[in-house]
Amino acid sequence: MSDNDYTNLLVFENTRGVILAERECRKKGFKCLAVPVPRELSSQCGIALEIEERKKSEIIEFLRTLDKPFKVFDKNNPTKFQNNKNCKL
Repeated sequence: MSDNDYTNLLVFENTRGVILAERECRKKGFKCLAVPVPRELSSQCGIALEIEERKKSEIIEFLRTLDKPFKVFDKNNPTKFQNNKNCKL
């Protein structure tokens, strides 16, 4: 997969949320990458999860079942984000 396939960044409250999300996504066969949070995004956690664009909706819907708050950022437009339900970030 190219970098263009990973255009969405999920930012969680803490490292535990990222690790859990990455592990569960991989179990389901979703491709994702744990990466440092870009400086322009504020977060208490220094790690984020990049997800593949073509499975974005499916991955987000699945991750909502884990009950770990996160925000979804478009790497091409980091000021635009989508809150997960009940996100505390």
